[in-house]
Parts: sequence; C-alpha cells; structure tokens
Amino acid sequence: MTFVDDEFGEIVVRKNALSKAVRFSVGANGILRISAPKWVSDKSILRALDASRAEIGLRLGIAKESEMTKRKRADKIDLLRGKAKRFLPVRLRELAKLGGFTYEKVRFSHSSSRWGSCSNNGTISLNIALMKLPPALIDYVLIHELAHTRQMNHSADFWQEVEKYDRNYKKHRKMLKLHSPNV
Repeated sequence: MTFVDDEFGEIVVRKNALSKAVRFSVGANGILRISAPKWVSDKSILRALDASRAEIGLRLGIAKESEMTKRKRADKIDLLRGKAKRFLPVRLRELAKLGGFTYEKVRFSHSSSRWGSCSNNGTISLNIALMKLPPALIDYVLIHELAHTRQMNHSADFWQEVEKYDRNYKKHRKMLKLHSPNV
C-alpha cells in the first residue's frame, strides 16, 4: 500500500507475515517505508506513524541531506569531467606534436588510484581529477603517458624519454605524490 502524508510525502507500507513489529526506514530515494506484521491494522500503522513523527523527521532529514551530499559530489564530478574533456585532449595533442608522439585515442576516468594510463594499443586514459592540479603537474602526467607510447615500462629509457620533455620531472613526480586522484 502507498499513501501520501502531508508532512512526509509518499509513504510505502509493506505487510509481512514474518514481521514482529512496525518498523520505519528511509529508502535510498528518500521515501519513507513502513514494514508491519500482516495482523496489524492500517489504523494502528497510522497511530504508530503519528507517535514517531519526530524521530522519522530526523531520519528523513538526514536521508535528504545525504542525498544532497551525493548530488553535490556528482555535480562536482560532472564539472570536472566537462573541464577535462575540453582541456586535456587539446593539451595532450600539443605535447604529442612537440615530441612527435602518436597515440590512438583519449578516454577519461575517475579512478581513485591513478592519474593516467596508456594501453598497448595506444589509448591514453586520463583521470578527470587532473583538473585539480597545477598546470606543470598536468603536463608531467600527460608527458608521462605519452612516453609510455614509446616505452611500456618504467625503465631508465622511459625516464630519459620523460626528461626530454620535462626537465623537472623528478620534482613534479614528488609534488604529484602530495595530491590524490580521488575526486
């Protein structure tokens, strides 16, 4: 059964033969749910609702705040993704041209552990969180991934390749460790 309450909006009631008491919960969508034993009357459920309004209001407030926090986080990621899609491919193309690098395509992620990666087939993946970094560190990551198009390892030859295009790569590498790719 579903009904609308003036204070709480839509409420979903489920009766269950295994339930032993009337229980209130808030769904991930913020809708109040009531679970009750099959033998409890609708009138008794409404009385229990009225008796628990203060507690339920508190729970709903917390649930709605939690939903708002999730939405803000999603909005932040959307913003970063938009900035990343506008800026990073252009900058990657500029740096690739400077060094004569070639790559197949660019894709975006928001991994919590990597700033970027380069696959064997030349796809460069870039974390949208790069947009939180200073320009020199963004360039370091892009150069790092471009160098992987020539050296698919972290050998001495790889680091020499990186150094050709970023003389301060050791400093940038240390600075990057002070940041987290987690959005």
